[in-house]
Amino acid sequence: MLVTTLADELRAQKPGARVVSLSLKPRSAIGLAGHGGDAVVWFDEPSRSFVTSTAFAPAPVLDVARFFADDSFEAEQHREWQLAAPADSYQYGDALPGERPDRGWTTLFPHRIAGGAGVDAVFADHWQKSPLSDAYLGRLAARLIDQWQLGQRGTTDFLGVSFSALDMVGHDFGPRSREVEDILINLDATIGALIEHLDRSVGRDRYLLALTSDHGVAVIPEQHGAGRIANEDLGAVVEQALVQTWGAPSQGTYVAASLGGQIYFAEGLFDRWRMSPAAVRAVELALREVPGLARVVRRDQIDRGDAVTRAIARGYVADRSGDLFMVPERGWIIEQRVDGDATTHGTMYDYDARVPLLLLGAGVRPGRSTEAVTPLDIAPTLARAAGVTLSGRDGRPLLP
Repeated sequence: MLVTTLADELRAQKPGARVVSLSLKPRSAIGLAGHGGDAVVWFDEPSRSFVTSTAFAPAPVLDVARFFADDSFEAEQHREWQLAAPADSYQYGDALPGERPDRGWTTLFPHRIAGGAGVDAVFADHWQKSPLSDAYLGRLAARLIDQWQLGQRGTTDFLGVSFSALDMVGHDFGPRSREVEDILINLDATIGALIEHLDRSVGRDRYLLALTSDHGVAVIPEQHGAGRIANEDLGAVVEQALVQTWGAPSQGTYVAASLGGQIYFAEGLFDRWRMSPAAVRAVELALREVPGLARVVRRDQIDRGDAVTRAIARGYVADRSGDLFMVPERGWIIEQRVDGDATTHGTMYDYDARVPLLLLGAGVRPGRSTEAVTPLDIAPTLARAAGVTLSGRDGRPLLP
């Protein structure tokens, strides 16, 4: 976290402001909170339990621990994820090409939530990828609203909840799946219950709620005539091209890593490569032969200002990002072969980049804006409403 967040500024400028941030994903709970908070909680995969960090609290937060004792997610073993609506009301079929459920599940409903001795890896995976996990976070949020009197103590508090089941299920079953439809039906009910709780506890004119998503997702390639590109193959193609041009390296490899659609050269190699026309041409020709690869952008070319390079530049960090950026054809995906996901995200295409943005509550008039907006506008919008100043903010307030 290289900058302060809305929650950080709220804590600094509003004495007594409380910050609660909840998710299955560490990066989501931490990203919403920032550098501090009263309850910053996520699901830890190695221990298969909810945790926080000493960066936020010296010990488990007592009220959160009491909730876990009163409402243990482990008790949801052996339940079944069944359809929330009549089967004939769903838009998509129950088993479509390319779906890749994890162990213990098929592509057909119902999905049994595995159970064994304690919280094993299979149960933890099934539970997180079911509507049960979203509902659980909703209940935890409601409990903390009441116990900590969030929004009811004469100051402004921050509650951030990142519901993760949709993302996890989407990777396994794709957006055109009955599983994703059912997750959304259940998530609608979970968010609705939380909104109703806020209306009762805080009052509709005393809170402001923003809802968005961090990304979209591609349709499973096998469902629309597209394909997959493995990050490992891209790295091998570049490595082979350089070996053929320069010979085998004296030690190690030319390519240090290939992941996330990015090629990382060995330390110091990029400058040598870009100054060698033969090596540049060899790599470019080799990558041009990869099916489904539309474009390759070098890190010294991301200031050219077209739509593709602008998208890359928004996520580029000089000492962390790769040397080469791979842009797939529309509908194609780039993935780690070892992950085995049905689909993924990460391009500038509309299906990956366009997300909903909804505001509800104090000062919001019913309506729909035709202006171009972005999730970057959410933090300054909430800050303006709360009377908080953001330093070095992106985006703009939407309240006017």
